[in-house]
Amino acid sequence: VKLWSIPDGRPLMNPVVHAGRVGVVGFGHHSASFLTAQNGGLVRQWRLPNDDIVHRLDLDESQSLAAIDPSGQFVMATGVANVRSNIHSTRVHNVHTGEAVSPIMRTDGFVIIDGVFLPDGKSIATLGRLPDKDSSGGNVIVWEWGTGKPTDTHDFAAEPRQMCCSPDGKLLAVKCAEGRIVVIPLDGSEPYSWQATNDLGRAAWWICNGDLRFADDGKTLLSWGPGEKDAGGLSVWDVETRQLRHRLHGDSIGSNVKNIDLSSDGQLVATASFANEARVWSLTSGEPMSVPLVHTGWVHNVHFSQDGEHLDTNCGDGYARVWDWKTGQL
Repeated sequence: VKLWSIPDGRPLMNPVVHAGRVGVVGFGHHSASFLTAQNGGLVRQWRLPNDDIVHRLDLDESQSLAAIDPSGQFVMATGVANVRSNIHSTRVHNVHTGEAVSPIMRTDGFVIIDGVFLPDGKSIATLGRLPDKDSSGGNVIVWEWGTGKPTDTHDFAAEPRQMCCSPDGKLLAVKCAEGRIVVIPLDGSEPYSWQATNDLGRAAWWICNGDLRFADDGKTLLSWGPGEKDAGGLSVWDVETRQLRHRLHGDSIGSNVKNIDLSSDGQLVATASFANEARVWSLTSGEPMSVPLVHTGWVHNVHFSQDGEHLDTNCGDGYARVWDWKTGQL
């Protein structure tokens, strides 16, 4: 893991070497530290600007990703949406002290493949699937993590893949393998769903399983990745009406979308795709706002700068790039 200066592209510290593949990095509260999640379930917090370890958090001994709460104070293991995940429990740790601050929360017969902190600061939600790779079915459990007690449970027949929470904490959305999106209101109302994509097929560790995310208004849902109709693009949905607003696909987007990011004003969406391209689009009209930003390998991640003027991309060729997306210049 390396830390870089965006203005001049210089490395700011020596590489932080891990014993295994690093799946996730993220800055902590006020960017005073950063966290790394290594295959094997080991999460570390590091001080800035040197590379001294602050804490080692042994979240789980199996393959797992981690979720950090919006305040940057807490972290938990969330599993991963593929056939190799075998996490049956999770626990919340304090990032600053390294101590466990919740009881162990165990699912009953389900493997955890995703998890989110809810905006109330007191709850988490876990997404689980049946452990048998030939069986479908999953559930969402909402926990009060301070006590480790479940407060709500929803079961469904389809195999789940990914989950996200609306910014106001009122809705959870789940993307399922059969192509359905399930929306779960957290006020006790009945869940509802619609057929959003083609059948995704079985989960596999070597493919992008797609994802979904609420826009800041809480009424717009974006889903992307394999299974999206017409070559795996990006779909923009009205959550209340369940209607498709627009779909970016085929020749317009190139190939399967790997990741997206929204601008801070909520007006633009940037896509990173397996077509070796990144691009910026209008979220309201679906029209392209930039030329394709061409790379020499798959584009894995994309991120707007805070002022929305620049776009950072992470490519499979090993380079991170900063673009003036309005001109298409690197």
